[in-house]
Amino acid sequence: RELLMRIKHRAIVDVYDWGHGEHFRYIVTEYFPSGSLELRIRNLMTVKDSVDIFVQIAGALVAIHSAGLCHRDLKPANVMMRQDGRIVVIDFGLAKRVVGGKHLTNAGEVRGSPYYISPEQAEGSPVDQRSDLYSLGVMFYEMLTGQRPFRGSTVIGIIQSHRNDPIPTLAPELHRFQRLIDGLLAKDPNERFPSAATALSELARMKV
Repeated sequence: RELLMRIKHRAIVDVYDWGHGEHFRYIVTEYFPSGSLELRIRNLMTVKDSVDIFVQIAGALVAIHSAGLCHRDLKPANVMMRQDGRIVVIDFGLAKRVVGGKHLTNAGEVRGSPYYISPEQAEGSPVDQRSDLYSLGVMFYEMLTGQRPFRGSTVIGIIQSHRNDPIPTLAPELHRFQRLIDGLLAKDPNERFPSAATALSELARMKV
């Protein structure tokens, strides 16, 4: 948390204080009366707003990853909305410092939200910033379409969908984003964009 407090970015939550009692821990952050991106997605979003929020989240990831952290739990419920429409990434409870380019999750340990978890994180394999990019890709697809790209009736079913199901094809009116989605949701991290900055550069080349 001390490292997080040193990251100053308008799209990353401001942490004012933290501590613990005998049976609890607490953290003090700014308040977000406008709710989360999860609620915003339920009300459907325009393409313009989806792209705008994608850019903001990717910008936050540039700062997070530059500080040597991997968020590991990026999802709409952890992206809050300020009253001016700007977003803030919160909940760094699963965030880990990436050492030697990777952070190793304990064998058999699945941490993160099933709908947004990367295949390698679900398997307990080493993860780096590209795992966060996968989560961003899931969110961007959901913002654009109102649907999650990978689903299942159980947690295991959802994880298997991430691992085995093909990347969905966007509708014709959204096809210009397919290359971006493909570069974020590749099953193999080596086939994804190497960084959030690269993903932003790809978006900048599009006519959106």
